[in-house]
Amino acid sequence: MAEFSVREVEGMRQVHIDIRDETVRAAAGALSNMRGAITMTAAPPRPGEFIRSLITREARVRPRYTGTGSVLLQPSLGGFFVLEVSGTRWILEPGVYLASEGDVTLGVRRERFWPTLWAGDGLMKFQTTVSGHGGVAINAPGPVEVVPVEEGELRVQGRLVLGRTDTLGFSSRRATS
Repeated sequence: MAEFSVREVEGMRQVHIDIRDETVRAAAGALSNMRGAITMTAAPPRPGEFIRSLITREARVRPRYTGTGSVLLQPSLGGFFVLEVSGTRWILEPGVYLASEGDVTLGVRRERFWPTLWAGDGLMKFQTTVSGHGGVAINAPGPVEVVPVEEGELRVQGRLVLGRTDTLGFSSRRATS
């Protein structure tokens, strides 16, 4: 399994991925540098991937890095978070997907009409989904807090949720004054 970590260098954060005879995929333009015996392939997207990239506003081409060594992604003043996906499907907000192991499956999900409309996201909102087993690196505006929601509800104002499992119900309401 690839090892994802977030390192901090001079106030900037950077995703560092160590691979050993494995494959990882990243968003186009995310690579800073790679070290070791790693080959990069950037195959054109399949029809389904192309359509998914158009509606989720994600990159159309996601280069794959295969071999043994280290892959370092572009540094940022913002934050990154490494999510371990283990059999559960996760729904990510648009634009937060950065990289994942080759065995992680990417998909697309359309949010229901009314929550999307009430949240101000227009008539349709498409989100990237990740499932399978492995690490996923996501962009974050700063430090990330994982909040387990057992039985009950969590109310959040604004765009603070970067991802959630598909078993967690989601609804949107207008703020009351």
